[in-house]
Formats: sequence, structure tokens, C-alpha cells
Amino acid sequence: MNRTKNKNNSSLAGEFAVLSMLNLRGFEASMSLGNTKSFDLFVYNREKNKSYRVEVKSSVSGNFYSKNSFYGEHRAWLVSERIKENPCEYKDVIFCFVYFSDENDNFPCHPCIYVVPGEKVAEYIKKAVEIAKNNNSTERAYVRIGKDKNSELHLFENDYLNAFKYFEK
Repeated sequence: MNRTKNKNNSSLAGEFAVLSMLNLRGFEASMSLGNTKSFDLFVYNREKNKSYRVEVKSSVSGNFYSKNSFYGEHRAWLVSERIKENPCEYKDVIFCFVYFSDENDNFPCHPCIYVVPGEKVAEYIKKAVEIAKNNNSTERAYVRIGKDKNSELHLFENDYLNAFKYFEK
């Protein structure tokens, strides 16, 4: 069976991947259901008596990294344009960016999960919009995660890969 071309299926796969990893780590995580949901997952850390709203963005691709002369090697996910207008709305949200590679046998393998606090995502989007404006370009609300630690143009992947520690703060 080949990988799905259905965006809804890959979105659900990403949500279930994050959900399973959170539950395996001892968090109480459940899915938000419905057509007008404002977040994908609800997570509760019993030890900290704290709950989190989680936004999951998924990507299935044969290209491990996009290569771009401006942004360098990176992966990218589109988030809601609302984050540009109202970043405060996302300060208590944790984003999980899920990447499924289908390089082997045309079927997605173990996912890479990048866990990024909403505050960091909002800061990044604001900076990306400014950089694009300074380069006479427009920037949609893409979050880019890449290999270059010193780049302002993307978040450094090693800081966020499997960073479930953000659910312990």
C-alpha cells in the first residue's frame, strides 16, 4: 500500500503519533474531536497539576529537507495566519511538528516530532515576517526547522526534536 495523499489521514497520523508518545511518557493526553476544534490535543501533567493545549502539524514527504538558498536546509509547516495578528493567543499552546519520511519503500517510517512552545512559534513568525519584509517579500505563517544552529531563518532542530520536556514546565 502506498502512502496516503489525503491530508486528513496524514494529520490524524501525526496527532496519533504525538498522542502515543505523550501517553507513553506518563502524561494524560486525549484528542479534541469535532470540525471546529481550536486545538488538536489536550494534555494534563498530573505531577505539575497543569494542562496544555496542543496544536499538531504533520507532513509526509520523500524530501528529508528542503534546500533553499535563502532558508538553507529545513523542514516547513504552515500554521494559522492568526498567529501573526494575535501571538498572545498562542502563549499557552504547545506546537508539535511531525514529519513522516516516505523514503523507504514509499511508506512513512517512524516520525520525527519537534515540540515547540507557542511563544517560540509566535516569536519566530514575527521575526520571519520582518526578515521577509526587509527582503521585499511576503511571508506566510510557515515555521521552518533546520540544521543550522546560527540561522535566524529557522528554528534549530536539535533544540526541539522530541523535546517533550516542555510538558513538564
